[in-house]
Amino acid sequence: MNYGGNAKNTASVWDQAWRENALPPDDHHDLIVSTLTRFSDNLAGKRILEAGAGTARDSLTLAKMSANCVALDISAMALSIAQQGAQHRSINIDLVQGDILKLPFSSSMFDIVFSQGVIEHF
Repeated sequence: MNYGGNAKNTASVWDQAWRENALPPDDHHDLIVSTLTRFSDNLAGKRILEAGAGTARDSLTLAKMSANCVALDISAMALSIAQQGAQHRSINIDLVQGDILKLPFSSSMFDIVFSQGVIEHF
């Protein structure tokens, strides 16, 4: 799926894709979490943005490690699934619906920003 057209149309496409594959977030990507912990030995209290988070499975794992995570995705459906995963695990993360090409945050707001599985769609 390529990111083409306007954000509203793109959100609709991704909402439909997540609706058809509405599975709760499974385990995180070991490579993402191990890489972030290698660069920051203590993630507790770090403000982390997962841009293009989908169901936020990596953010859920990082939040369990006491990081303050924000998961941003264009799809309301993906964020709904992420919320279910957070509730199931009793984890708090901030979920923000938005366009990765127009981030609604100041540039100095996060200690760590990462994206996994989204760049190839641009």
